[in-house]
This record gives sequence, C-alpha cells and structure tokens, in this order.
Amino acid sequence: MKEEYWSINQASEYLGKSIITLRRWDESGDLTPDQITDGGHRRYSISQIKKRRVQLELKKVQNKKHTFFFDFDSCLYPGESLEEIIEKAIGDNPKKIQKIYDIGRQGMEGKITITQSLSQRLETATITQSEINQWIEEAKTKIDPKIIKLLSQLQAQEHLVYIVSGGFTEWITPLMTSFGFLKDHIYANKCTFDQQGNINGFLSSNPLSQDHGKSKTIQSIINAGGTQGWRCMIGDGATDLQPFTDHIIECMVGIGIYQQRGSVQEQAPIYCQSLDELQIFFEPFI
Repeated sequence: MKEEYWSINQASEYLGKSIITLRRWDESGDLTPDQITDGGHRRYSISQIKKRRVQLELKKVQNKKHTFFFDFDSCLYPGESLEEIIEKAIGDNPKKIQKIYDIGRQGMEGKITITQSLSQRLETATITQSEINQWIEEAKTKIDPKIIKLLSQLQAQEHLVYIVSGGFTEWITPLMTSFGFLKDHIYANKCTFDQQGNINGFLSSNPLSQDHGKSKTIQSIINAGGTQGWRCMIGDGATDLQPFTDHIIECMVGIGIYQQRGSVQEQAPIYCQSLDELQIFFEPFI
C-alpha cells in the first residue's frame, strides 16, 4: 500500500493539537516529519499521525476500566483452528490441505469475503464431533501461558474482555472456558449439523459469517451496554482491522506474532510482533 501524507495543518486538525505544538514536538523528536518539501513545508505520513493519536489517547486512559476485544485464531491461539480441524478430517492429502490454508489466507487478507472463506473450507471435508474433541485437547497445550495470564490480569483489573472470532463456538468456547474465560463473553460463528451429528455448514444469520461481521457484533455489544471506557480490538487479520476503520472502536492492536498480514501491519496504529511487545502495550492497564 502506497504511503499517503498530510500537511502540518491536516495533522494538527486530526490530532486536535495546535501547529505550534507539532513544531515543538519536531524540535523535541516526539513527532518528526517524514518529508520536508522544497518549500520547507512539513509532511507527515498518515500512519505516523494515527499512531501518535493512539499514543495520546493511551495517556488519557491509564488507571481506568476499559473494554478489549480479542480475535482467537493466530492471536490467542497460535494456529488457524478451522483449518487444523479440517486437516484432521481430510487425513493424508497434502494438496487438499494446502488448498484449505490458501482459502483461509485469502479471507484473512481480505481478498475474499468471510462468507466465501467459511463456505469453501467447510465444503472440503466432513467434520465429526470426535475430531473437534481431539483438537480441543491438543489445543489446550498449544496456547501460550502468557496469553492466559494476560487475559486473567485484565479481568482481575475489572476490564471487560471479549473474544470476537470468525471461528466457531463449538470448539472455541469449550477450549477457552477450560482456562476460566467467561462463556457469555465469547462471540463466534455457529456450526450446523446433519442427522449424524457431523458439521454440514454454518449459521449464515450470524453477523460473524458476514462482511464487516466483527464491526456489527461489537456494535451490538456496545448498543446492549456491554462495554466501558476505551474500546480496543486485538487481532491479526483484515476483519480485525474493520471495527477500527469503521470507527466502532478507538484503537486496534495488530498482532504479527504467529502470522504477518501486510494490510494490518500498515494500517494498525499499534503493531506487536512478539508476546513481549504485547505485554508492554498492556502494562498501563494491568
């Protein structure tokens, strides 16, 4: 994505700070122009200005109670749960397995809709409850204890913590409640089943199976009075970025710990590539 730039007047208006303040920040090194025109005019990258506004907001929100929305796959959990479960159902078929991961990647990068991504992947195999149960037991050993500790610390400080995922409640809920996470704070897609109890699709009326589903879901939580203070989304994919770009929430923390998505890295005002960096971001809140 080509970087775009603002003049000092545009940056001043967006940040709600005077031009004098921006010039002072330039002198102190707190906000350095990305370009200086031949006429001596300052130009700031839009991404830098957006990150600066988040930094200013963070100073305001310390020592208060806030709301955090976490993605699940490649964020709390190190892999992509649906692909892993389908892989179990397919067995030894590398070509078919690669196709599943390609479809999932296209969805996370925003190249196909979430509805297309879910439909195309679920059509590749018949998933049984046995495979789901097996995956849950294995997944319990894969989630980093630092992640579970962070969620517990945020809840202990009386922040509201939600999981909002394009994955499925049939395995996310039993997995995360086994770590003490609140069941009614988990929002995910829902499977449909055939008469034999095998997955044959998903509930298409669930907003999380639709485009901008996370924005719709978070907005419904807000409308129901389920949030407090500052609202922040934490995730790795294009769908996690949408609540921020749709102006539903105040901040988005891009996660590049397990997967790196170019669009998220470029547009997220905060981007963490390790659990240590994520911990540093959350230190003011815990």
